Amino acid sequence: MNSNDKRTPTAFGGRVLVVIASVLGLVASPLARADYPDRPIRLVLGFSAGGGTDVLARVIAQKMGDHLGKAVIVDNRPGANGNIAAETVAKAPADGYTLLYNTSSVILSPSLYAKLGYDAQKDLTPVGLAANQPIVLFRIRLRRCATSTTW
Repeated sequence: MNSNDKRTPTAFGGRVLVVIASVLGLVASPLARADYPDRPIRLVLGFSAGGGTDVLARVIAQKMGDHLGKAVIVDNRPGANGNIAAETVAKAPADGYTLLYNTSSVILSPSLYAKLGYDAQKDLTPVGLAANQPIVLFRIRLRRCATSTTW
């Protein structure tokens, strides 16, 4: 341990108290319901079944269901870069039973599409980060070849 390190059992305990107080604040909030969930939860996914996003959504749904004691059903709504799924969730009642699992398309869509059936800032509330994936862009330099054998 570094002599300049200010971490002490008291400082650590203070951090734990802050975390505990935060969790208690969420639990005691007026929106918290002791009987939630009392029915299955729908996890709407903007991509086709069988892809990488679908596989991760199904793993998360299974773990959520195990933790909450209620089924979490993955509802694939592919198309329009995830906008169909986002619009479905935006128009659903804001009761916590319809969730959106999406990629960054929800953030990019307002810049790409002139008209959307939802406003991500007003209609959707982020609740968690499921995965983080770096993006790498490459530029391929093409060679001019007289014949296929010179490639």
